[in-house]
Amino acid sequence: MSISKQITKKSSKVPKIAVGVLLVIMIFGIFIVGYDQGHLFSLAQGDQAFDTM
Repeated sequence: MSISKQITKKSSKVPKIAVGVLLVIMIFGIFIVGYDQGHLFSLAQGDQAFDTM
């Protein structure tokens, strides 16, 4: 009689490509909000950027 053992490996890893896509979407969203609110231009123009945006 032969006894065989089954080894089950359960993996719940998140695919790295999915994390990368979500990171790109998050960075793009932060860029859009910063552009819309004038925070990106405030680095170069100062407080005037908040008034013009």
